[in-house]
Amino acid sequence: MILKRIRLISSLLLSACLIASGAQPAGAGEKQSPGQLAAEMIGTGNTSSAAAQNKRYLIKLAPAPAAELARTPASLSQMLPDAVPGLIRQIPRFGLLAADLDAKGVQNLRNNPRVAFIEEDQLRYLSSQYEPYGINMVQADRLPDLHAGEVTVCIVDSGYDLLHEDLSGNNVDGVDIIGSGAWYEDTNKHGTHVAGTIAALNNQVGVVGVLPGGSINLYIARVFDSTGSAYVSDILAGMAECVSPGVGADVINMSFGSEESSASEETAFRDIANQGVLLVAAAGNSGTTAYSYPASYDSVISVAAIDQNKNRASFSQQNDQVELAAPGVNVLSTVPSGTVTTPFVLSQLIVDNTLYAALNMQGSPYAEVDGLLADCGIGAAPCPDAVGKICLIERGGSYFWQKVQACEDGGGIGAVIYNNVDGTFSGTLSDASTFIPSVSISRADGLVLLGAIGDEAHLSVGFYLDYQKMSGTSMATPHVTGVAALVWSYHHTTCSAAQVREALRMSAEDLGPAGYDISFGYGLVQAENAKLYLDDLCGGSSVARADLDGDGDVDGRDLALLAGFFATAASSADLNRDGVISDGDLQEFAAAFGTVPVE
Repeated sequence: MILKRIRLISSLLLSACLIASGAQPAGAGEKQSPGQLAAEMIGTGNTSSAAAQNKRYLIKLAPAPAAELARTPASLSQMLPDAVPGLIRQIPRFGLLAADLDAKGVQNLRNNPRVAFIEEDQLRYLSSQYEPYGINMVQADRLPDLHAGEVTVCIVDSGYDLLHEDLSGNNVDGVDIIGSGAWYEDTNKHGTHVAGTIAALNNQVGVVGVLPGGSINLYIARVFDSTGSAYVSDILAGMAECVSPGVGADVINMSFGSEESSASEETAFRDIANQGVLLVAAAGNSGTTAYSYPASYDSVISVAAIDQNKNRASFSQQNDQVELAAPGVNVLSTVPSGTVTTPFVLSQLIVDNTLYAALNMQGSPYAEVDGLLADCGIGAAPCPDAVGKICLIERGGSYFWQKVQACEDGGGIGAVIYNNVDGTFSGTLSDASTFIPSVSISRADGLVLLGAIGDEAHLSVGFYLDYQKMSGTSMATPHVTGVAALVWSYHHTTCSAAQVREALRMSAEDLGPAGYDISFGYGLVQAENAKLYLDDLCGGSSVARADLDGDGDVDGRDLALLAGFFATAASSADLNRDGVISDGDLQEFAAAFGTVPVE
């Protein structure tokens, strides 16, 4: 009783200090603990967490007791009574036990001759991957890059970190023009950041790019040094390498520019475009209506920058050469290994292809999970419908760690706690050991998600070191470059660069005033929409694609080939070019069977 009174007095003193210091007090049923933020509680009497008293330990038995326990598991209570109350599991094969123990229990077991040693049961974390917001905004996550190997993208920039964990697996080559290093080095960060937006790998770490499958052909023309400047002659030398016979770039990314035009540059770019190459460049970062070059040449797609809310970035140029818009504010991407000294934690929640702002719970493990969204109320008890799902839980009534554990106890794989008042909040799991990723979101988003119960959800909490957020039309440009390459890869042999450019313009999401405007051009580039537009414009007939052996008709030999392609999920079996090998391709073939292709 005395202990309870001491705890109550301490709680009242803390509340008084918080109010006196101007801090916002916790809401009803909540309590602040020293040095912690918004750990939620049940009632006012219970002010401590069991997890703060106990830790989870691994107990290694001596050989003879281990053998005895393997033969007679029930003998544990006589052999190691201190381990029984908190026992989690026995692993007889390795002579191990796992148990929650307090300090006294640990000491007793260390003094027990039947115990070889005891150590903390360490947590191991899944690797986590973060999808930058721009990938979803440009619909790149809706269009698989199964055919990306048919296209080559040239990046004219400051180099490429070939050893980066998110870039090393790409099919990449390059050339150094300026003679101060190799193409696979980057002393400026800019080129590596641009490359990550285009082609960071889907490898369970870091981020993903527009083309994450590792099959896109990349060519790096290193023309910028550590100062971030380059002469037009260096740029043109790099461009010449991009379109050389051994490279044959289809799309060239140019995340650079200045307000002075060059007749030599304009002529060279026009010639390159006339050869069937798509040129994409940054509109400029002065925030004025001035032209920036090379973006403002007619042969080049000029890309403006928008933020996560689809508003024009304040620095983005506005003029009648702006053609498309793409995400360019606080874009997370790759930077050369070792150049970032302060790591950071990022959280992400995507439900039904919509990105929601999420903050990681302090103490959440780093992990990435996918599952259906489940409604778990306020998380006061194990969620009854959470197995393999991501739990949506309302704030209030109990500690955050208890809500997360209620999700875990119901078989949930991730927890999303939404506010019970307007706005967002940060939360901590105190010292509790939880094993699933957990985040907080606003009340408004939580109420929206209550209407999405049962929909597909993606949740990640990750720790990032060789990554950085950058802003600029330079960051917007690779989104368009990546989408252009992705869309073109579906119809590379039947569609021209001019037709791809038309598809990008005509399928863009209109932003700002209706129709074309100088801030957003034709609008936000959209990969899936552009692919569908291109299907009708120049995609070629399904009958022609069904002629797999190219002999001029669709017959039994094509059927035999299709069966082999279908069984191995080869891209040749994707007759309807939707990025998926499925029954739809069989139906496409059936409709074409017995006919002669006509183009």
